Amino acid sequence: MQAYYIIILKNHIRYYREIAGLSQAELGRAIGVSQQSVNKYEHDRTNPSLATAVRLAELFDVSVRDLFEFDQGYYDC
Repeated sequence: MQAYYIIILKNHIRYYREIAGLSQAELGRAIGVSQQSVNKYEHDRTNPSLATAVRLAELFDVSVRDLFEFDQGYYDC
């Protein structure tokens, strides 16, 4: 078995969206993306662009860093 250095990015978009009382469609309209894109972000199927992450942070009044959880290290694969 080989160990790989991996960086894991998990987001908290759903958490902040629910606190704001927004649906995925409403959030998408507010930041200029589709409801399907918001769904993909929330389920970690894709990550928002940096520009979109900045718009999310501004909308939720948090830092971009607050939107994401970073984990890194060596993992056996």
